[in-house]
Amino acid sequence: MKFLRFSHRVSKHRFGSASLLAGVCCLCRSALAEEPPKILPLTSAPPKALRAEKKTLVALPNYDEVTATRLQIFLDNNDFGPGKIDGEMGEFFRKALLAYKRAHLMPLRGTVDQWLLDQVPEPFTNYTIPPEAENFVGPTASKPSEQAKLKALKYGSLLELVAERFHSAEDYLRKLNLPMNLDALKPGDTVKVPNVVPFKIEDLHEGFVQPNPAFANRIVYVDTKERFLLIYENNQLVAEFPITPGSTKLPAPIGVWKNGKLPGSRSCRSFVTTKEF
Repeated sequence: MKFLRFSHRVSKHRFGSASLLAGVCCLCRSALAEEPPKILPLTSAPPKALRAEKKTLVALPNYDEVTATRLQIFLDNNDFGPGKIDGEMGEFFRKALLAYKRAHLMPLRGTVDQWLLDQVPEPFTNYTIPPEAENFVGPTASKPSEQAKLKALKYGSLLELVAERFHSAEDYLRKLNLPMNLDALKPGDTVKVPNVVPFKIEDLHEGFVQPNPAFANRIVYVDTKERFLLIYENNQLVAEFPITPGSTKLPAPIGVWKNGKLPGSRSCRSFVTTKEF
């Protein structure tokens, strides 16, 4: 494995200059944010009876859609990011599930642990779009030069807002809400969504996040091979999130990264050279 180590904590914010860090920041919900989520999962660790004493390798089967969704929700709520919730057995979901089991010394077996499913008794809930949601939807641009002209980087649609709020793939939301046309969403509409701890953009405010002493011993690594951001505390893996570091032409640099408090507009090539952003 090739690892990149962050020398400083990062925080999340969609709007303003800090949006340059969105690829990393939006994934670090409770692990790197100022405070843990207000709504906590039922429990953060399995009973000791389920824990394994040694590591083994296992091939996970293709779980049915509802089972996969419940497991994805559990992992998402416990900061082992499975990627977008879509009810499918994707690469990041498989890796996150095995990583959670290894971190909590659970048996790495292909059968579903009932304890995990019990933590998500209701996989779906309903969400009614409030009037203020439209404040976060507006013009978008794909090129950085055009994005720089915008006052804020907003969502392109209410569907995109709902998808990010509930960490879901847009196509999965479409499937859950047939025959409703999600491209024509408006305030007051009610949609069926995965029952995860929601990302509430309205709770974010402009400014810098103050250091949290509780996270002083946390170290962030980026595994460029497995494409995961890993967070350790006292040598224990406490969170893991999927990322897309670098590319074939511009691979992410190996070593210690330094996070700028207010990063400027720099190219990926510049970051590869300096390891700073």
